[in-house]
Amino acid sequence: MLTIIADFGVAAQLSSHKSQRHTFVGTPFWMAPEVIRQAGYDVRADIWSLGITAIEMAKGEPPLAEYHPMRVLFLIPKAKAPRLDAREGWTEDFRSFIEACLQKEPTNVSLLMCECHSADNSASYSTRTAST
Repeated sequence: MLTIIADFGVAAQLSSHKSQRHTFVGTPFWMAPEVIRQAGYDVRADIWSLGITAIEMAKGEPPLAEYHPMRVLFLIPKAKAPRLDAREGWTEDFRSFIEACLQKEPTNVSLLMCECHSADNSASYSTRTAST
């Protein structure tokens, strides 16, 4: 099964001759630290947002949701990257996926080669069930 998640509220195409963006638009909860610092960013910022989205889908809200968005702009660059607690029942595969996505100083996009699927290509992310 292939799932595509997209938000084209703010979209841009990066190319080999223009591989970094410097814009600052969006909801802070999903912003990568380099976006908030306005240090220029590339596709790795999207991988950060994917990790935050995965946490939101699993827990029902993004990390730092209890704070005002303006406060979040200060917290994300300074705080440790969010992680999932194994004691909450999350699988090692899912926790590893989150950790791979949420790197404060990403050096590569090796997540694209993530081994988050078993040999039969079935995902094994969480042992938890939705509680709604």
